[in-house]
Amino acid sequence: MSAHIPRAAAFVLAATTLVARPAHLAAQSDVRAPGALPARERSLEVGGFAHAVTGGFGGWQGGYVRALTPAGRRDQLAFDLVAQRAFRDEGQYAALSLRHELTPSLFVVASGGAGSGRFALPQARADILVGRALGARRAVVVGVGASYVDAQALYADRAAVATVAWYASPNVVAELAGRVNASTPGDVRSFRIAPSLTRLLNGGRQALTLRADVGTEAYQLLAGASPVARDFGSTLVAAGLRHRASEAWGASLQAESYHNPYYTRTGVRVGALRFW
Repeated sequence: MSAHIPRAAAFVLAATTLVARPAHLAAQSDVRAPGALPARERSLEVGGFAHAVTGGFGGWQGGYVRALTPAGRRDQLAFDLVAQRAFRDEGQYAALSLRHELTPSLFVVASGGAGSGRFALPQARADILVGRALGARRAVVVGVGASYVDAQALYADRAAVATVAWYASPNVVAELAGRVNASTPGDVRSFRIAPSLTRLLNGGRQALTLRADVGTEAYQLLAGASPVARDFGSTLVAAGLRHRASEAWGASLQAESYHNPYYTRTGVRVGALRFW
């Protein structure tokens, strides 16, 4: 179904914004590597997205809110809320995550969420990832984790995740993440890999991220609980830009295109950010 690192780290972590996808697609393709040390400021992002979908399945529209806040010296909390219409199914999804720094080089991220709707969003989801910074500069961050997704219908996903991020300089981060997924019923296996590159520009006031996500999916739900596709390949490419206009305000823009043998989805996401 479908640490103490260079200054780029905080921007990259803050740039990770949830945009909901159908339950089984999200379970397999949301495999971005984690950021490093959390930002020590609070932020709030509010935005919307719109996607055109071929094949007569109807477009996607929705909005999202993401809040980040430090919680003590070693923790950061993130809250995500998404409301969307996709494949003519309307629903909402809310998630809470905690990133805890165990040592200057070791951290854990745990998250859980729940959603509504007929089939497009998960009924429940849980993720955990343990990461470690390596080397004298701690410029390489590796992570391993697992996730579980319970769909609104009878489908469920269990996955193992591995990630590596290289902070090549204070302004450049390269990431690679992989995910092996088992979907039930039928114990259908799938695999995805997601490389990305982030570059800070204009003295760190802007962050440009290029990302790809390729691999296979087990099931694709388009119009209800019954899958119309099983064990197929898909590709997603995305480009995003975040701009910090001032100490208090910023904006984000992302364009992406997703393709599988049954439809193509292309769209944009726009958000406004407040920092304090």
